[in-house]
Amino acid sequence: MREDEIYIATKKWFKSNHFEIIGGQPPNGSDNIPVIEIKDRFIKEKGSKGAYKPDLIAINNNILVIIECKPLDSKSDEKKLLDIINSEIKKKLLFDELIKRGIVERYKDIEYLNSYEIFKDKLRYCLSHNGTIRKMNYVSCLYIKNIDGEGEIFEPLNNNGLFK
Repeated sequence: MREDEIYIATKKWFKSNHFEIIGGQPPNGSDNIPVIEIKDRFIKEKGSKGAYKPDLIAINNNILVIIECKPLDSKSDEKKLLDIINSEIKKKLLFDELIKRGIVERYKDIEYLNSYEIFKDKLRYCLSHNGTIRKMNYVSCLYIKNIDGEGEIFEPLNNNGLFK
């Protein structure tokens, strides 16, 4: 499957599992969701240089998931997610971006969005692809079976997954 097909199928999978897609950066095109950008505040240049734009961000009442979509398993995308996992600053920048974009206000009934201290513990991470399944320590793997959004989730080894 192509990256754009993985992106579409991933959106369908998350929606069918009671998540709402609140942001993302689609491959090769546009979407009706806002681009959420985690930009290093020390980079003063205009534009997106030095910024990380997740492929998708999904939310439900329990967690917020940052998702990377690729045709095959991608260790470089896992590293992007690990960079957020290991950076208090990047998590805070994400929270601030959600406030700036009006997403926190739009979902104010979701309690964990009312406090950064709670929010950071509700973040989850997912690689979505159609390649070889690899269990990771801190990132879920969503194996996409087809364009219709059929897939299978493999939770991270640290037991801090999408459904735990």
